[in-house]
Amino acid sequence: MLLGCTFTLLAYQACSPGTIQRFIAVPTQLAAKRVIMWSTAGFIGMNTLAVLVGLILYARYHHCDPIATQKVKFSGQLLPMFVMELGAQIPGFSGLFIAGVFSAALSTMSAGLNTAAGTVYEDFVLRIHSQHSDSAGALIVKLIALVFGIASVLLVFFVSKLGGILQLALSLLGVTHGAILFLFTFGMFFPWGSTKGALSGAAASLAVMAFFVVRAQVAIAHRHIQFPGKSLSIDGCEGALNMTHLLISSHTGIGSQTWSDGSEPKIYQLSYLYYNLLGALVGFLVGIPVSIFTRAPLGDLDPRLIVPQLRWLLPLKHKKRPSKVFPMDDDVTASDSREMACVMSM
Repeated sequence: MLLGCTFTLLAYQACSPGTIQRFIAVPTQLAAKRVIMWSTAGFIGMNTLAVLVGLILYARYHHCDPIATQKVKFSGQLLPMFVMELGAQIPGFSGLFIAGVFSAALSTMSAGLNTAAGTVYEDFVLRIHSQHSDSAGALIVKLIALVFGIASVLLVFFVSKLGGILQLALSLLGVTHGAILFLFTFGMFFPWGSTKGALSGAAASLAVMAFFVVRAQVAIAHRHIQFPGKSLSIDGCEGALNMTHLLISSHTGIGSQTWSDGSEPKIYQLSYLYYNLLGALVGFLVGIPVSIFTRAPLGDLDPRLIVPQLRWLLPLKHKKRPSKVFPMDDDVTASDSREMACVMSM
């Protein structure tokens, strides 16, 4: 968890399009640092609460597994059932919980749709048709977000049949986030990296991880690989359960180990939390050798593209060049900065 989540969150919190959009929506580098600090604090807080809720659910139901007794069908239904049991005597408690879940889901979905729409508009629409008014551009972004929103709603009916949503989502993100993590790290920490090296490494990472993730998900879908989870039983259930002792055999966990029938190579038992790290490593294994043979002179490199700790490797004339990441820090007044921040944030 410590190693895998570190690289998973590094790709998500530092390199994702949504994070980059937040960085460029503020006027100064200090403001960008504050954005990521507050975002990280909130992320840690919410995930801590989620882990505690999971531990509470396991402590309550591990002696009488609701899935084994067919009280619920999926693990995602455990929390709503727990809330209904907990707040059965409190008027409005269940409704407040549902409202909170929907509010959190809609806010997260809204941010994701805005990020996707903005990325498509900047990278595709403006390159094809750049001559249009600001009002037309705003309308295009809204239409793109609408299309993505409709697609997301339709995908719910498909994804609901797949079981573990979190594992599937992080597995699919591992295909692209590993390549993104490689590109950012490669560009910031390797002065000798070339364009061909970056592109070839990213392409190799995408291809390898796409094959790896699809093959692993197929093995999981055919139950050649399973993740039983922690030990569960029905010994603590009240009343007679004559039939459920046959169901619990498929739900009795063996700790956090992965079960395999031996038909698949062990590499496919790798945790989905390592996919970002594996994708980045594949990129480096390809990108570095390619860059060795295609590298450009360091004198042509903009020092702002390299982290300050490695700029001593650049020629002397580049070390003395200003390297402000946010030129507005020195080039505009404070009032202009505030005005521009408001415009960019809108």
